[in-house]
Amino acid sequence: MEYIKSEIKKTMSFKSILFVISIVGISSYIMSLYEPDYMGKYFKIILSNISLIYLITIASGIVSEDFETGTYKQIYTGRFLKKEIIGIKTLIIIGIGVFFAFVVFLFPFLSDLILYKKINYNYIDFYNLLLAYSLSSFAIGSFSIFFGYIVKRFDLTLLLTFVLHFGILAQIIHMISNNTYGIINHFMSFIYFTIVPLAFTTGEITLKQSVILSFSGMLFTILSIVYVSKKDIYN
Repeated sequence: MEYIKSEIKKTMSFKSILFVISIVGISSYIMSLYEPDYMGKYFKIILSNISLIYLITIASGIVSEDFETGTYKQIYTGRFLKKEIIGIKTLIIIGIGVFFAFVVFLFPFLSDLILYKKINYNYIDFYNLLLAYSLSSFAIGSFSIFFGYIVKRFDLTLLLTFVLHFGILAQIIHMISNNTYGIINHFMSFIYFTIVPLAFTTGEITLKQSVILSFSGMLFTILSIVYVSKKDIYN
């Protein structure tokens, strides 16, 4: 339990979470001064992007920082099996995604209730939002964990994870194809990292996208387990 508590404390600092929400809240309020009816909408847009950046940063360091700080020997020779450690780290990343899904849903709900005395609630939208954030977090976390074991460096893990999952590479490919080669765009729809930024910004996800993200998350988790089982990660 102490290890689990330390991992949660390391990844979910109350001050950092409060700082993120405060910045987003202030930014949303300033933007809503120009369009008062859209404060909840602005909050969702800004928070979805900032939470994705926050999640990518945390996921990139959840394994690689163990090697950079030298705590990996203590962690991987303790009471937990290597595959259990991978499972714990993955669940923590998913938990962060679920937390932000609740925040993204609750703030517009509360702002409408307090400012405009109306209840704008749709449980289907909330379920879709929760599914989009949890599966995206699963895909991001499992990839970062696997790549973190390989390179053992936070900066490289962060760079690749950010380029892939914040939509940068997907945008570059779309710009190159420029809708000329329909087969490229069709192929891109099956690559999981093109789904993640859309799922975060829209809070929506289709059945096909859910299957792709679930498969990708499980694939990288299995690869991580196989890698740490076969490879000497202490060197």
